[in-house]
Amino acid sequence: MSTREPLVAPSLLPSEIANIIRQRVRKGLLTSDAAQTLFGEFMVLPIRFIQSGDSHAEALRLANRYDLDAVYDAYYVAVAQQLNANLWTADQHLLRHLHGKLTGVPWIGEYVSG
Repeated sequence: MSTREPLVAPSLLPSEIANIIRQRVRKGLLTSDAAQTLFGEFMVLPIRFIQSGDSHAEALRLANRYDLDAVYDAYYVAVAQQLNANLWTADQHLLRHLHGKLTGVPWIGEYVSG
């Protein structure tokens, strides 16, 4: 038996998605109209965005603790730790970086939907 787990992410995720989409427009991979549509489709996904009052300080602490390249990555680690949940990611660099340092960070390709 499997259960459906809610999608949860730090509140900075929409900003990161918008930036990724914008970069694809700049590279000529998407039109502006397609970018707007794609972002709109993202925003209606059932994701609960988490922001706590001390998330910035916690992200900085975690980035320093795990020697992460970017504090942004640490926000995802912080949310996973706050909820005692896995941090599913497609970021191969982050996976390699946290390997052996932190448990509960599986590759999204291993996810099996129930």
